[in-house]
Formats: sequence, C-alpha cells, structure tokens
Amino acid sequence: MTKISHSAKEMFLQCGEKYRLHYIERLRSPILGSPLFLGSAFDEALGSLLLKYKPKEKRSKQEQKLAEADHFTILDNELLTKEHNGETVHLPTFRYASYFTKDFTPELLDEEDLLYINSTADRLGYEALTKEGCEDFVKSCRQEIKGKKALDKDAQVLFNLIHWCCCRRKLRFLLEMYEKDVIPQLEEVYSVQKKVELSDGEHSLVGYIDFVASFKDEPGVKYVCDNKLSSKAYPEDAIDDAVQLATYCEHEATNRACFVVTEKGLRKRDPKHRIQILRGKITEELFTRTFDEFGEVVYNIQQGVFEKTGMDGSKQECFHFGQKCPYYNTCRGEPDKDLLVKLEGK
Repeated sequence: MTKISHSAKEMFLQCGEKYRLHYIERLRSPILGSPLFLGSAFDEALGSLLLKYKPKEKRSKQEQKLAEADHFTILDNELLTKEHNGETVHLPTFRYASYFTKDFTPELLDEEDLLYINSTADRLGYEALTKEGCEDFVKSCRQEIKGKKALDKDAQVLFNLIHWCCCRRKLRFLLEMYEKDVIPQLEEVYSVQKKVELSDGEHSLVGYIDFVASFKDEPGVKYVCDNKLSSKAYPEDAIDDAVQLATYCEHEATNRACFVVTEKGLRKRDPKHRIQILRGKITEELFTRTFDEFGEVVYNIQQGVFEKTGMDGSKQECFHFGQKCPYYNTCRGEPDKDLLVKLEGK
C-alpha cells in the first residue's frame, strides 16, 4: 500500500521533480529553515495547552501527562533540539539554521536573553552586547549577506543565536495570547493531534488533526481545527480552499472546519498581535477535488512522472515563499555541494 502525507502530496503539486529529489533520491539541504522548527515547537506547546481543556476522564495516560505539563516548558524544550538530516542539532547555536528578517525582534529581548547571548559572545571572542549592540551586529551581518558574502563560522553562530532568542521570546508571547484569546472561546476539546489515515484499499493519505473542538457560541457543534503560525493573515474565505482540512473532515465525517491563525509578526500599532478564528463548511466540490488530486498524485508517482515546477507548469515554485528551492541548481544539472544524501534508516 502506498502511503503519502499531506505535505508530501503538496510538495508533488508544487513540483514533481522536487518530490522526486526529496523522497526518492533522498537529497537534503544542510539548511534548516526557521518556520520548520518554530512551527513544530509551537504546535507541541499548543497540544499541551489544549489537552488541559479535554475532560480529564476522556484523556489517555499519555494525554494526562501532557495536560499536566507546563506548556511553556514544552515550548522551550522543543526549541532546544531537533532531528535534522539524521542528526540531533542544538537549535540555539546551529550554524545552518536560516532565519527571516522579520524573525529579528530585539525589542523582545530581556536580561535573561542577553546573558545567554553574551555567554556565547564571550566564548567566541566578541565583546558583550546590549540590545542596541545586537541590532548593530545583526545589521552588519545582513549587509555582508546582502553582498553575497558568507559569514564566518563564529559570526554565523552568534547571528543565529540572537535570532533564536528573539523567536523564543516571541513564541512565548504568542502562546500567552493564544491562551488569553482562543481558549476562552472553546466549549470543549474532543481530541488533540489525532492520527488520520484514509485508504481506498491500495493507497492511503495520512496526517494529524491539530484538534477537534466545539465553541461556546455553537455548543455541541464539533469543528475540525488546524492551528497555523503565519507571517500574515488568512483571507476570510480560506476554508473554501482548505484541502488539508477537507481530508481531515472526511475522516471525522463532518463538513465543519476551522483555521486558528496566529500571526507571528508583531505589529507596531495596536493590536500588537492578531489571532484569527475562521470557521466554515467544506463543500462537496472541495471534497471531490481533494481526493481527485490525491488520486492523480499517486498515479503520477507510480508511473514515474515527475514534472518540474508543479502540475500547472508555473515557474514561481522555484522561489516558493520568496525562498529559492534547495534543489534549484540540481534541477538545472549544476553541481551543488551543499546537498546531502539522507542515509537509509535515518
């Protein structure tokens, strides 16, 4: 039986060749983008928070343990290490972590962060940094990067650590806001991180539902909910094209879906943060399109058809979300010393 995750299906739709290089050739980049580890850490912390609002008598032993844990501690622990290319990396000082400009929010740094930054700065031979010093250092590094110069190893480590501290502080703030703004609107949480596997007998689509809950203004009405940590707000009609939620709704035998979108960018004006709760119904047309797409993807994979730049022929996927595809050079037959082959079993 062929099993494929939603993320794998979406990668194939972005670009068949990208899917082939990632899943079949098992090529990997050493670069670890910040959205990957920030999003997963935030999800784990939210899972613990949401389980606190699932009735105690309905929790499994593992869920009870997570519900009793401090969700801020879980967030901090998840931000310390991550499996990357078969190895466990220390995220704060991982030199191959990649951050966006908006990840740098020096106004959030406190004395604890500066102590951590400066203990590393001292070890690397740098003078102690204030908040303003961190801003100057990051600005200088960004100018070098803009000039297509690679930072030396020590500068890259310190540059990444400053960004990591900013991101950790921001995620803690956003977790507080989620608890303040979202949790009071929930009537009951029915499940958290529920595994989904839909099969047609030959192939299966697998994934995890972030949570299923009802809201106080619609008592007893269950919604399949997807938490999103996003750089910008979602359109109000986002549910109309929510392919992943359509999959999960099919599994739960409902058409009620919800996005909870936490904007990770902090605004200079009030409100400093925004969290959207977008509720709607999955249409029959979207259910049909979702599973037609799945069938088409599986068929093409089995036939060895891996078209470049997506099934629509678009070239924009070479620069998805403003970032150049890690397989850009390889796709063009050019050498790329930075790509790794992921070893079997890792």
